[in-house]
This record gives sequence, structure tokens and C-alpha cells, in this order.
Amino acid sequence: MNFYSIRHLRASAIRSHQREHHGDAHAPRSDLNQHCLTFSLSVSPRCRVFSYRDHQGNTVQHFDIPNEHNQLVIVAESVVEQQVLPDVPAFCRRCVGRAGRLDRGRRLLGDAAASTFAVETPAVKLLAAQMALPADDPLMLVQELNQRLFDYFKYVPGNARGLADRRAIISGEGVCQDLPTP
Repeated sequence: MNFYSIRHLRASAIRSHQREHHGDAHAPRSDLNQHCLTFSLSVSPRCRVFSYRDHQGNTVQHFDIPNEHNQLVIVAESVVEQQVLPDVPAFCRRCVGRAGRLDRGRRLLGDAAASTFAVETPAVKLLAAQMALPADDPLMLVQELNQRLFDYFKYVPGNARGLADRRAIISGEGVCQDLPTP
């Protein structure tokens, strides 16, 4: 494990007297790779600083200087412990790709929005109910679901018309475009 002491200093001279100034400072985030042990923020001229968590779980320090001032000094200090990332399970390495980092999945979650191309039909709902899995570990869930889908569908060569619709789901058969790969 590595420990880092971080000090960020911002000093600004203001040409004309500023009547009010407000801003935000974000504490380093604690996640799989790092843990923020301490964070402090000092602002000059002195003002009230309050803390809150934003919609993504970040700790935010907000300040507001309501009086006239001609300079601003902000000092943010933190101590961060960098942790060793756990190994990605072998069966998931090709899914994670070259990045090889678990946090890549979080960035890709934005792609999990509803699709305009996929339509939820009674056949899809029935198949989803048959494939229902506990969602304890997302990586294991994806691997298990993919294996179950692979086992469910049968490849039928020579079916050039394709069954990429409810018929593939109902029959459990299709061409390569219809079937997942393990």
C-alpha cells in the first residue's frame, strides 16, 4: 500500500473588490483503488464551509464569502491510501479488455440505458424469468447469464433468414446473429 499526502493551494488576487464569492471543493473519492483518510479545506477570507454528498456519492465542501474581498486563498489537504486492486477473474479478463481495471465497468454503466432497438415482448419476459439470477456479484452474474443463454439456444446452420426476433426465443434456435457466445 502507498500513502500520498496531497496539498492543493489556490491563491488569487482580485483587481476590484469582490462582493461575494462561492465555490466547491471535492474530497478525494474512496473506492476500490484508494481510500481518503483525511481531508481538510481552509478558505481565506474566513467563511463558513459546509459539507454534503452529491448525487454520485462524492464528498463536496461548499463555501460562500458574503463580504467584499480583494484576494482569495484556498488550501485543500488530504491523505490518501492507495490500495492494491484485486485481480479480475480469468473468465472476465476478455470482457474487461486492455484496460484491465474494474472501474471501467462503472464508466460503461451509462451504456446500460434502455435501447430503442430492443423491444420487451412476452417471450423476452418469459425467458428473463427463466434466466433469473441473484445479482450478488455483477461479473459472476454476467458470466452465468451468458452461459445459460448459450446452453438455452441451439445453433441451426443454413437458416439465412435469421430469427432475431421472438421466434428465436420461443424455439430456442437461431443463426449466429441470434446466439450469444460463452
